[in-house]
Amino acid sequence: MIAVFPIIYWTVAGRSIAPFIRYAIPLVPAFALAAGIVGAEWLRRPRSGLLARVVVGAAVLTTFLWALAYMNVYRQPDARLQASEWLIENVPPDSRILVEPSQNTPPIGSYLTATDFYRDYVLWGGTGRGEAEHERRDYYHLFTFDVYRYLYADRYPDAEKRAYIESRLAQVEWIVIDDTYVQWYQHLPVPENAVVRQYYQDLFDGKLGFARVKTFKVYPSLFGLAINDDRAEQTFRHFDHPRVWVFRRFRNG
Repeated sequence: MIAVFPIIYWTVAGRSIAPFIRYAIPLVPAFALAAGIVGAEWLRRPRSGLLARVVVGAAVLTTFLWALAYMNVYRQPDARLQASEWLIENVPPDSRILVEPSQNTPPIGSYLTATDFYRDYVLWGGTGRGEAEHERRDYYHLFTFDVYRYLYADRYPDAEKRAYIESRLAQVEWIVIDDTYVQWYQHLPVPENAVVRQYYQDLFDGKLGFARVKTFKVYPSLFGLAINDDRAEQTFRHFDHPRVWVFRRFRNG
């Protein structure tokens, strides 16, 4: 009976667009219940003995320790808020900052100081050049860098994508991004997305005139030892503990 729901759910979800681990969350209660019943039944059998106690005990202990380690993500200030505070302390008002259309962008301006939960603060782009060049003055002068729609896939030729990238970089002195699209483009097909993939590589290599000056990241931690989960599936970590980078221009062009 317990297996019915996981089988039905995965039969349906597996035939849809469900590449991310978050779509498997509905399976967790069923798996936890199944594990509990299997463990209890195994322990009840006289012949199971020491092996059952060791296996079930190890499962319970490691689950508890991982939950304890993961709570470190919530015991510390969120990396996005750490970045927001650092920006206020180190970047003058009205500075020109390039941001990507991501919910993980650090709160800036009224998004941080007077949050309206009915307002969308993300500088979303669009399929046209005008939509991809939004600006907003809100403590800082923010510029959209639209890797979400405008630069995605093969909608425009590579030359136009490069011209857009160069024009946006020429407008700013700072770049603030998180790892949402950096990782996203690492897994997209190369030919259609080669220009953006190269942009990220050149940015981190310091070839675009910007240097990385600060990185913010909170990891799960146990007994003072951080557990590096950078290689975990993207949506496992970027909703509640993404990485945020701040770049500053050190030369023109």
